[in-house]
Amino acid sequence: MPKEPISVEQVAFLDLGFVARCIHHLRSQKIHRHFAGYLCLCFTATREGRERNLKPAFKAFFDRFLLVGDAPEATPYVVPFNESGSSDANVWLNGNVAGSYAVSSLRPQAPLRRVAELFGTGKSATFSLVEEHESACLEHLLFGHPVNAVALSGFLFRDHSFILTNGQTPTITDLVRELYVLLGFNDGRFSKSIFVEDEEFDFGQIWAPPQPAS
Repeated sequence: MPKEPISVEQVAFLDLGFVARCIHHLRSQKIHRHFAGYLCLCFTATREGRERNLKPAFKAFFDRFLLVGDAPEATPYVVPFNESGSSDANVWLNGNVAGSYAVSSLRPQAPLRRVAELFGTGKSATFSLVEEHESACLEHLLFGHPVNAVALSGFLFRDHSFILTNGQTPTITDLVRELYVLLGFNDGRFSKSIFVEDEEFDFGQIWAPPQPAS
């Protein structure tokens, strides 16, 4: 009697060429490097269910989304944001993320202070997102130009797997929705004014061939 087939769950990963195009697109736009810190604040606010008295784990966020396995030990993070909008700008960040985002390191004129208020010092320091922080982000971190949600999703999720539902490859809509859920822009809590989805951008092939989940 033939045995019943075993159902093997499949997963999909983003195509490396698509990821490279996303990074190039992000690097060609003027985006302050503190935008990465702002994303961490939104992530923390979503996870903790509040926008004040946040204790963001910047290093853990960078390890999850910006760490590159074969990067130089002294500069393990890739940050495709720069104020010049130049593809030649340096993308690497040193490993002292906690120090870079310490209250003592963020000067009064630092752009991150435009989107969040900082309280306390050292390990007791907390961050609180300001009112209409999305507008402040658009002005001071994105220089008035919203970031492409597809390109940002492709960069942040470059090493993540996506489970196929009924064997169907996820869509661009699914990819962007995961970004909004991750950062708290999915349920109307935060304004999506910092994102644009219909900007001209040659996606090319988005997904690598599906493979069995390990």
